[in-house]
Amino acid sequence: MKLWMLIAVGLTMSLGALVRAGDNPIPEEFRKALDKAQAVELYSLDPSAPPDKGDPEFHGWKVLGKTDVKKAAQAKLVAAFQKGVAEANPKVSAGCFRPRHGIRVQLDGKPYDFVICFECVAVLIYGGKAEKNAGFHVTRSPADLFNKTLTEAKVKLPKQPDDD
Repeated sequence: MKLWMLIAVGLTMSLGALVRAGDNPIPEEFRKALDKAQAVELYSLDPSAPPDKGDPEFHGWKVLGKTDVKKAAQAKLVAAFQKGVAEANPKVSAGCFRPRHGIRVQLDGKPYDFVICFECVAVLIYGGKAEKNAGFHVTRSPADLFNKTLTEAKVKLPKQPDDD
């Protein structure tokens, strides 16, 4: 097994332990950033291989492309994400972490990042006061809107789980 795959498996195991711990899935600081975001970027990530030297990356995952989400679409995207989190069962998770999406939210000049694997219904967060490997669960329901938003912006999508 390749080193990056071992790291992903270890990260998934750590994420599982942390995600099951909380009743309030999105930490307040991150929830506020989502609600009051001054800018939102949506990323398309390739979970099949680590980035090569010089490739753009988002918390260790290869970036296929990204788009600035316009204000009109921002509320819809954030609402779909928050709804997916609210509907998530914290006791359910797959044994993978192959994120295909990322969100960077800017609030007061600070980035708040979400690395999202709709396949295993898990999210890792970075920025603010987030602990290492902090995260929460999400359902797969926002995935179609995320993919549509990226496709409309002409951003390449990674191979989808049912394509495997």
